[in-house]
Amino acid sequence: MHRFIGRDRELRVLTSALEDVRSAAGSAAQPGQCVLMRGRRRVGKSTLVEEFLGRAEVPHLFFTAGGGSAADELTELLDAVATSTLPDKSLFAEETPEQWNAAFRLLAEILPDDSPSVVVIDEVPYSWNASTPSRACSSAPGTACSAESLSCCCWSAPICP
Repeated sequence: MHRFIGRDRELRVLTSALEDVRSAAGSAAQPGQCVLMRGRRRVGKSTLVEEFLGRAEVPHLFFTAGGGSAADELTELLDAVATSTLPDKSLFAEETPEQWNAAFRLLAEILPDDSPSVVVIDEVPYSWNASTPSRACSSAPGTACSAESLSCCCWSAPICP
């Protein structure tokens, strides 16, 4: 039995950000949202986002950085994309980006333009040692990032301006 207790306020904040994107989808404005999640380790940030994704019922990608080399982290990102619910995820398998900037550009291409989607990059500090994808994340509309444990959530395309 799946139980998720508490965090109602935080779930409402995430749901509200997604609804803002949903209502702006298809308009001339760039509807992407950035949500920063910050907190001590092991307090449930990742679980909160996973619960939100389960309730949101939108295409999503959840990538957790592990602190490996840039090449290893990019391989893990490719695996996460392959198991994601994002449309057109097969483009990642065809192009196989070798740098973070290329990976984020390709990710922006596979996100739907007319409906919301969510991209989560969890444990971003681990990836700082692997060619710093957080720089691309920090400039991305719809990102969530934290100091002790940094996560990035991107809602809707484009990822990078």
